[in-house]
Amino acid sequence: MGKHSTSDMSQIKQVLEHHKESLMSIAGVVGVGIGETDNGALCLRVLATKSKQELPQIPAKLDGFEVDIQKTGPIKAL
Repeated sequence: MGKHSTSDMSQIKQVLEHHKESLMSIAGVVGVGIGETDNGALCLRVLATKSKQELPQIPAKLDGFEVDIQKTGPIKAL
């Protein structure tokens, strides 16, 4: 990840913590975290077994941060 201010990192961590449970409760969501957009801005990353179009209940932004949905397969603990 690129360089981000301590304030921005702290803020997005709080946003993630606030929304993690509700995002993980959505069918098809298998993980959530912090990532970067193509232009280097911090974003909330949602890993899902469904496409963005199949998850209309996930907003494009949460508390000012873009939400990036990445389609992935199921995630299993080893």
